[in-house]
Amino acid sequence: NIKFSPLNPPVLTVNPTPACFGSTVIISAKSSTYFENPVYTWYDQNGNVIAGQTDDTLIIPSFDASKAGQYCATVTGSNTTFITDKGCADVIFLSPPAPKFEGKVNYCLNEPFQPVPILGPDPKWYYTETGGSPITPAAVNFNTTTAHKDTFWVSQTISGCESPRTMVVYSAAPKPNVPVVTTPTFYCENAASFPVN
Repeated sequence: NIKFSPLNPPVLTVNPTPACFGSTVIISAKSSTYFENPVYTWYDQNGNVIAGQTDDTLIIPSFDASKAGQYCATVTGSNTTFITDKGCADVIFLSPPAPKFEGKVNYCLNEPFQPVPILGPDPKWYYTETGGSPITPAAVNFNTTTAHKDTFWVSQTISGCESPRTMVVYSAAPKPNVPVVTTPTFYCENAASFPVN
């Protein structure tokens, strides 16, 4: 039988931290106690033993909120009946929300263009809602010399984790024609007014 002893628990290191949606998380364990042929027993965030994980590195692919929590490990060896205390580390999940923006998106023809400010850190602009590479340079450019619309997508990045994307639609249109007004308009004293045509 394996016996617990007041041996130093392994020190766990998590990378990356925090963990982003879809990332691969690697947890490494380092023991200060020498064991010949050390065996690592890993415990998931619910305290269950993770089957098949007997080396000093635990790999968690496709990370999401359901996998966040405290992971632990113990160490023993093939030549001993002793096992270390549990060493644990928190794996934090971060999923930033899509950013908001403010400012002008509808332009008259030939009006100077100014990209909308993004209310979030490290914005990245794209031509598509998912996939693709960020637009370079980082700020989008919209041509106001012809009547049309362009759709862009923008994300924000917090602590190394990129958010979903927000749609930004710019449009350019000609100014409306000058209104035709019948003038002068005459009223008799105390007569009711009426809308100008």
